[in-house]
Amino acid sequence: MKRKQDTLPLLLSLLESDQTPMAARIGEGVVLEELQGSDLLQSTLPTLIALSQSSHANTRADAAHYLGLTHSSDAIDRVRELHNDENSDVREIAADSLNLLQAEMK
Repeated sequence: MKRKQDTLPLLLSLLESDQTPMAARIGEGVVLEELQGSDLLQSTLPTLIALSQSSHANTRADAAHYLGLTHSSDAIDRVRELHNDENSDVREIAADSLNLLQAEMK
């Protein structure tokens, strides 16, 4: 991913579909967790924020997690909003991400 950075938007597009198999979502998570705190992951903030507004709770939950991994203060407001999501899984993941983001800001 670090060598072929132009493939990151394609990887993130897998989050958009509710039909993406769980194995693919897990693999995507591994890749994005490796990019934690990097400029490359921070460059995806607009896409992650858009994904966090999906009608699919699993997409919002994934986006909440990845927003936390950006370590960017620019993600905090959206993660706070997700902390009030109608779905309990999204709220829980947003809480974890908010804690991560706040710890990074200290």
